[in-house]
Amino acid sequence: AESIVDLRSPSRKLKCSQNASDYADALQALGAAGVQYTCIDLPEGDDAQAIANEVLPLMRPLGIQAVINGSFDEGVEVADLISERLCPETTNGYRLSEARHDKARMHEVVDE
Repeated sequence: AESIVDLRSPSRKLKCSQNASDYADALQALGAAGVQYTCIDLPEGDDAQAIANEVLPLMRPLGIQAVINGSFDEGVEVADLISERLCPETTNGYRLSEARHDKARMHEVVDE
């Protein structure tokens, strides 16, 4: 079965506990398609390494094949650290995280 893990930033107003009622139809459709949906509220803090270390044990049993940061900038480093550890064959890795914030650096990386 496929898995989707939704990592929620502490700065987001919608927490995982609100998913059941707010996204009931979407979650039902995912389940019907055989997709396992897991939502994890990320802990507060600026230390991406510590946050990744805290959520990795929750994610390891899910058989994650790829990690995509959805919509929040502060999650880029966390998503990159998690993807580097869980699915190194499908990741750009943590060492390129800064290139996602710096467009000039991004062009340099693409040109390499």
